[in-house]
Amino acid sequence: MPSSLIIANSLISGEIFGSVTVMVIAIIATIAAFSSLGPMMLLQIGALGRQAVLQTYLIFAVFTERTISVLFMRNKNLVQSVSTREQMLALVMVNSTDSIVNINHAGLCLWSGGASLDLLGYSNQDIVGKNLNDVLSIENKNPDFIENFFNSSTEKLETVLAKPIFDPSRALNLSFRKFITDGIVSGAIITVNDIKEESEKLAVAVEKSEKDPLTRLLNRYGFNEKIKSVLETQAENICISYLDIDHFKQINDTYGHEAGDRILTELARLMQATVPPPNIISRFGGDEFVIAIIANPTDAQNSLNTLIETISTTVFSLTDTVKAHITISCGYSFYKKGKPLDILIQEADSALYNAKQSGRNRVCNFVQSNSAT
Repeated sequence: MPSSLIIANSLISGEIFGSVTVMVIAIIATIAAFSSLGPMMLLQIGALGRQAVLQTYLIFAVFTERTISVLFMRNKNLVQSVSTREQMLALVMVNSTDSIVNINHAGLCLWSGGASLDLLGYSNQDIVGKNLNDVLSIENKNPDFIENFFNSSTEKLETVLAKPIFDPSRALNLSFRKFITDGIVSGAIITVNDIKEESEKLAVAVEKSEKDPLTRLLNRYGFNEKIKSVLETQAENICISYLDIDHFKQINDTYGHEAGDRILTELARLMQATVPPPNIISRFGGDEFVIAIIANPTDAQNSLNTLIETISTTVFSLTDTVKAHITISCGYSFYKKGKPLDILIQEADSALYNAKQSGRNRVCNFVQSNSAT
């Protein structure tokens, strides 16, 4: 039963008890008066006196009964009001697309409402007693998130992402708020809502911002974001290479941009097959590509030479009837700790220039840029 209803019933019971007590005292006093007992015997003045006392009692009883009736009606109305609110709350819970869960300091679910079965894999009854960590995989770097949440002095809303154990493909948003009773944090209220659709839209937006629409390779922005995480975890054996197609402008001018797009698409496929992950392939624009090879200098150079040879021996379809061979030139430079990424790319671009000057269809190292390898 809600605490508000308990308090209201206590107050009304007190009022009723007080009124009934007064009525009982009045009845006893009246009986004493008619029985010539106590100080009320002074009112024994015959029939007229008895009528006066009786009328006084009746008036008092009428007003007291009215008060008690009002109190009972107030109690009835209050019960109806609370019942209506409880029915409305139950209706909201049943039709809610979110799940609302109450947990204690240990992360155990005390009660739940809303769409828990759809979002968490448990009904509102079955989830009681389950540990939240056994129901959800919270995407937080700190494994003690729940404990730290309760230990923190802040009362603000904490929001994290999570995936239900029963369906890892679903994306959930969890909003934690401390549940305070009599000034003491007794638990937390968690609102769980499905953000799969929003996550998919965000993923599409991120892909559009990071991917080249023609080749589906990373664009310049996507490459910079990807290589940052690599540089944070690996400080050596990273080769940055800059490539472009030899005489690509002549192909576009002769056969049209559709032929050029065909070459770029096929070239991207060859690169992905020849230099697979964790290496990073990107198209910076036009016929310019930048590849980050995660390998020691010897293996990185061998990979680039293999790529050059593979492309030069592949037949490309310029149109439905015209096929041709193409070649590419490549320059590369190795990362050293502390060297900015843009400087590294400039070095690879400079080595590419030397590869062009040296006859094309070859790989040049920035350090040894005056001789083809």
